[in-house]
Amino acid sequence: MGNESELLNRAGPTRGARGGCSLQALPGGSETIGYSVEGRPLLVRHCGDDGERLRLFILAGQHGDESDAPKAALEYLAEFASNPPKGVRLAVLWDANPDGSAAGTRRNARDIDLNRDHVLLSAPETRAVHLFVNRWRPNLIVDVHTYRPWRPELLQHGMVFPQDVMIDFPTNPAIRTGWTPAARNRLFARLKQRMAEASLRCDRYTLVRAPGIVRHSTLDILDARNMFALRYETPTVLLEGRRSSREDPRIFTAPHRALVKSIDAVVEWASRRRQQMRRERPGPPQYYDTVPIQCRYIHSNSPARYMEMQSASFGDIQVVGIPGEYLPSIKTVRTVRTPRAYAVPRTAAKLLQVLARQNLERAPSSGPGRIQAEFYRIWCEAGTELSEGSDVAPFTTTERKSLDAAKYVLFPTSQVGGRALTLLLEPESQFGAHRFPGLGLPLEQASFYPVARVV
Repeated sequence: MGNESELLNRAGPTRGARGGCSLQALPGGSETIGYSVEGRPLLVRHCGDDGERLRLFILAGQHGDESDAPKAALEYLAEFASNPPKGVRLAVLWDANPDGSAAGTRRNARDIDLNRDHVLLSAPETRAVHLFVNRWRPNLIVDVHTYRPWRPELLQHGMVFPQDVMIDFPTNPAIRTGWTPAARNRLFARLKQRMAEASLRCDRYTLVRAPGIVRHSTLDILDARNMFALRYETPTVLLEGRRSSREDPRIFTAPHRALVKSIDAVVEWASRRRQQMRRERPGPPQYYDTVPIQCRYIHSNSPARYMEMQSASFGDIQVVGIPGEYLPSIKTVRTVRTPRAYAVPRTAAKLLQVLARQNLERAPSSGPGRIQAEFYRIWCEAGTELSEGSDVAPFTTTERKSLDAAKYVLFPTSQVGGRALTLLLEPESQFGAHRFPGLGLPLEQASFYPVARVV
């Protein structure tokens, strides 16, 4: 079901910076990387320098009700093709949820939120995207969305978000991409400058959460922004365009045009430092690396979150403090030293399926034999008590035993994205696979955790 013409007709015509342009007329070619639940193709368009240069991947349309994101990706593709930067190879998946787009729904045809499916990869759409990223190995991923400016938590204070675009980066502290905070700050500053030059408002993505908490994005690894960076060690940028509303005054630029401008600014910034970005890949992980597995938002002597806000009643825009407790920083409260490998029992078929979908490499089978490993014993429920001076109480102990190698699959932690194994397989990880009941990783008191640490 579905073909490229159908998708293009649904997306509408694209217009480049130098006039009208249909996608079929653009240089480069399309690649079908997979199919949706209902059989629609997931089409990636390649454009730009064919050499082994800087590779940029634009992902749009994970939410089917955010039509401005695919439209922006298509329009940017037309502009890029008309004047491609030197040394840049571009891949664009403009509609990552074609079934949701056809139905006008946020989720896919199986009622899965694709941007919360980057751990389990239960949807064919997210599996296809991960296979492509694992194969193509981009140097930078740009994840394009739109956001709702009229939110109940703001309206109770008479406020509306007026930002044409909000930007954010991976925030989980276990992520290592080789991309320094200073580099992210320079990109953020450059993007704000470029947007201001076009009379567009830009700020860091900000959330207001109950009970009165103001913070940025999420620490969880369920979304594309965090999981791509964790699993493939690839810098990722989140761009959220301001979604139009009937209540808006006529002062805002069309959302897709603001997103096109922000995408262009990110690509321009990356192309200017392409040699440096290609060198910034982190080195191979080391055995016994220390990985954060529990963390929380904290104060950092910052005042309230001040940003431009619009009056919901009068429409005027001014800088104000958002009511609530501002938590701009992240504190790690528990770490763990990684083993040489994690041993997953072959009976844990559903967990093994998830790790295979994540394209995580297995160690070669060593056949019959015994391997020394550490097994976790669960001795109390998670978080039931705190030891003095600590944020989180441990609820496991380890016992050294030998295991039958033939009954386990080993996943080395020294592979690219090996930290994802630690976050997924440690029982005390707040991001662990044990959160998903269907995977068969119970945290039952006085029992042994099924996954072992090969030391």
